[in-house]
Amino acid sequence: MAIRYAYEPPKMPTHCDGCGAAYSLDHALNCGVGGLVIRRHNEVVDVLCDLSAKAWGESAVRKEVVIVEPEEEGEEGEKGVRTDMVVRGVWERQKDVSFDVCVTNADAPSYRKQSTASILKSKAKTKKAHHSHVCEDKSIHFTPLCVTVDGVWGREANGFFSRLVEKLRTKAAWADKSYGQV
Repeated sequence: MAIRYAYEPPKMPTHCDGCGAAYSLDHALNCGVGGLVIRRHNEVVDVLCDLSAKAWGESAVRKEVVIVEPEEEGEEGEKGVRTDMVVRGVWERQKDVSFDVCVTNADAPSYRKQSTASILKSKAKTKKAHHSHVCEDKSIHFTPLCVTVDGVWGREANGFFSRLVEKLRTKAAWADKSYGQV
């Protein structure tokens, strides 16, 4: 919440737990070694898994799925492909969809000259390049879920959320809720 209003979060550590550098909000959002980057990613995945389980059922959701084992190297020398979650029945009945989450800081210095939409589009394109052909070989759909640390979601993620809300509204506990309330 503090980040959204450009406040420094209270009680921040003095040094990064990953790389030992002096800690700041900017460092926390951009350090690829420290725990905050991993934690924010995992929190998003956990929430999406929970909501997906409510929508499609516990048995339809699998978390941290290995699509291709490292020893199953294909013709192109894949080193193994892991995805954040697989949900059955999102886009088609009885068809798995692989979702991989990317949380990025659109305010990082390297993105200063790009729009948020172009950053998210680029991240989605990178995810697709890494996952799509492997998922297609396994007859699994692939959907990247890209988001900024500010909470701006990419196009594919917005499509998924529309479907998720639509599905949740069919459940008894959510039936009387409007789209905005879900």
